Formats: sequence, structure tokens, C-alpha cells
Amino acid sequence: MRRGQTETEFSVDERCDIPSTPGVYLFRDRQGAILYIGKSVCLKRRVASYFGRRSRRARTDGASAKHEDGRIRRMIHSARTITIHETGSELSALLLEDRLIKGHRPPYNKRQKDHLENCYLQLGGGDFPLFEKVHSADTIGADTIGADMIGADTIGADAIDSAALFGPFRDGYLVDDLVDVIHSAFGLRSCTDTPPAARCARYEIGLCLGPCRGAVSPDDYALRVGMARRFVDGDGAEVVARLEEIMERRVKRLEFEQAALIRDRIAFCRNFCRRRRFVKRFTTGVVVVRDEGGGGLTHIFVRGAHHRREGRLDSTAIDAIVAEGDNGEDRRCITDRAHIVYGWLKRVDPQGIEE
Repeated sequence: MRRGQTETEFSVDERCDIPSTPGVYLFRDRQGAILYIGKSVCLKRRVASYFGRRSRRARTDGASAKHEDGRIRRMIHSARTITIHETGSELSALLLEDRLIKGHRPPYNKRQKDHLENCYLQLGGGDFPLFEKVHSADTIGADTIGADMIGADTIGADAIDSAALFGPFRDGYLVDDLVDVIHSAFGLRSCTDTPPAARCARYEIGLCLGPCRGAVSPDDYALRVGMARRFVDGDGAEVVARLEEIMERRVKRLEFEQAALIRDRIAFCRNFCRRRRFVKRFTTGVVVVRDEGGGGLTHIFVRGAHHRREGRLDSTAIDAIVAEGDNGEDRRCITDRAHIVYGWLKRVDPQGIEE
């Protein structure tokens, strides 16, 4: 065992001596290269789990789980030492793990490229613009996507310009749900033809405003686009109101299964907007999080940049930290950090999300 100022290194054979505290662990090979980075609220138990029998998940969940289990076993076979960072709390471990993975990009961490592979919600130009999911490579090169990237954090919702890109979003399925809600609640077109196709089944069943039939003017369509943009920016009042109207009509027609689906969409919209508002505040303002589990640490995020201080801070101390500013990190890294903090607050201190 070798102990440093902020970390402790164990050989694989010394793993039973790893403490049962929250923190981050790094598996290293014979040359000291990092193979894998993980975190746990109990380091001893988590590290020990890698050296047990073949996982139950791999025995029951099919080929993909077996492949994953084989990948981890290959990593363990190459591991010679385990570096431990004791953090004192789960939140500190979550934040440190994210920073280390992005800094070292270990070969056995599937998340190593996730922050480069986010998707976006794009609003096209023209009289009848289309919302659709795109990936960074589909829009502009990955090398140019950085802190100046236009996204839902910075795009206002009061004006309709020629084109806009909202994001980044890590979850592609979430973006699919957003597009579905936008189409169903606001009647915006989903066809990719320019101009829209001359025949449209969605218009016939009342799911589209029908720009292809001349049924809506560009100005009226732009009003609906503005509503959709406000929704993507975290203001869910209009979309929830429209979906509630649709749900009530379904109930009156005794279409209870359809009403239940719309009810679920309303819950999705509320949850999305709550998260969206937090991410916007996190990336453009100041968020202060008190981590009682970390020995009284206070985490201060200034436009996403992370600062840690011992004990409780008064407004003067926080103002001094805010004056230091941010460090110009990639927007995708900051957005990832925002979601990490949001997820922790949602479980530990839900009221802290809206402060």
C-alpha cells in the first residue's frame, strides 16, 4: 500500500484493506496506465465485486450482458494496482469521477466519449421550420463545438430566427420524446420535405397544422414555434395546458387508454422543464449546494465551474468566489456536471433544485 497526499494505492492483492468509505477508484495496469475509473458510496464493497464469480446479470440477460462481463474480466486480468480517492460523500465522488474520466478517458470506461457524442434538437429555417434530432457530426464539426456553442442555455424564446440548435442532450431517447411532444401538442410538421409534402395523413387526423395544404399562415405557424421553443427552454406552462385540454377531450370520449398516455406525457413535460430550468441556472448563473455528507462541504458552481469550500459560507464569501468567474470549460462537460448535480439533488434535497 502506498499513501499519497490525496490518494492511496493498493496492489490487487491488498484490496481487502480498501476502506468502506465513499470515493473514486482507478484500476491501473503494470505500467501504471489507468484502465478504468469508477465511484461508490462504499469503496471496499464495490471493488470486491469485481473479483467475485461471473455476474448474475451476465448469466441471465443474454449476449450483451455476457460481452460486458467479459470486458470487465479482461480489465481485471490486466489490473495490478488500485488507486483510491476518498471523497467523504457521494456527491464529491460523482463529481470527481466525471472529471477524471473526461481527463484520462480510460479504455474500459464506456462513458469516455459520451460527452463528445451528445445529440441536439435542431429547429430549421424557412416559413414552416421543422424540429428534428441531430448529432454534432451532422451539424458542425466536433472540434468546433465548445463553450460558444449555441444551445437551449443561451437561445431566447421571444423571436424566431432562421435556425437554432438546442442542447446538448446526452439522452437521444429524451430528444425523441421532445420531438413527439412538440408535434402532438403544437401541431408542427414532422415531414422532412421542403416545402412540406402535398399529402399529409397527420393533417387529416388533426395532428398537424397543415402547411402543405395552406391551412396555416407563416405568422400563425411561427406563434406555435415560439411556444415550442419556450417549452424546450424550460417553460412548460403552454405545453401542459394544451396536453391537458387534449386529455380532457379523450376522457369525455371514454378513450381512457389514450388519456393515460397523454397523462404520462404531461408528467414527462413537467419533469423535463424542471430539469431544464435547473440546467439553465447551473450553466448561466450560480448554484450553491450544501453537502452535509461530505463533512460540511459547500459546492459552488459558477456558470458550471466547480469550487469547493469547507463549512458554511456567507454571502460575502460566495460573492468572492463568483468574482473568480468560470474557467472556459467545454459546454458539454458543464452540462454533464449539471445533470450529475441535478440527479443527486433530486434524491437527497429536492427543494434545492428550485432554489
